[in-house]
Amino acid sequence: MSENAFKGVTVRVPANTMTNEVRHESATTIDVSDGHLQVKKSGSSTKTIAIYAPGKWLSAVVSQ
Repeated sequence: MSENAFKGVTVRVPANTMTNEVRHESATTIDVSDGHLQVKKSGSSTKTIAIYAPGKWLSAVVSQ
């Protein structure tokens, strides 16, 4: 992986008949609970950066 490669979480979301990618650069982990996707930054205290409702996200990839 190159030094300039994206690090964080990329979430694919539906947008009408297409999909968009939302990048969360400071995120380090994800959690799924009852269909809700939580994008988080871990460290001394875990912080939730974003929450996606069921049906409002398609996939999530953590890149380190």
